[in-house]
Amino acid sequence: MIPPLHQEINTLYQAHHEWLVEWLRRRIGCVHNAKDLAQDTFLKVIDRTSGGYAINEPKAFLSRVAHDLMVDQVRRRDIEKAYIDALTHLSSQQVDSDEERMIIVQALMRIDALFDGQHRHVRTVFLYSRLQGMTHVEIAKKMGVSLRTVETYMSQAITHILVTA
Repeated sequence: MIPPLHQEINTLYQAHHEWLVEWLRRRIGCVHNAKDLAQDTFLKVIDRTSGGYAINEPKAFLSRVAHDLMVDQVRRRDIEKAYIDALTHLSSQQVDSDEERMIIVQALMRIDALFDGQHRHVRTVFLYSRLQGMTHVEIAKKMGVSLRTVETYMSQAITHILVTA
């Protein structure tokens, strides 16, 4: 006999998987990535519902979980891109091994997670400063904002890190 929670997830999957794949495909433009993200969404749903969480509005719930995963995916790509950009400025003697690169990217993902709920520019300023070694003036020019704005964002980033750490 299938446990009730597993049956509920199975029913949810059967009823909404194709809809979710199509919803994701329209947003990201690739059916293969949409299928992968749909699978990740259902894994996250299993994790979230294991404590007995009831799903009253399945499409709204699935789209919210999938959206959050898309945001996480974009953040990870941004961090990886920033790290790779920073590596291009280093000499070949300073470049880390693939394993060390992965460890650094994972550490950066944890740092990025600290900024959940903060304005995206706060995170961006922090990463430009700490990852790429840019000065506040360089960051202001790159982002098209004032130096004072960059300083405010950096202050917010550091204060948030100190409060949440």
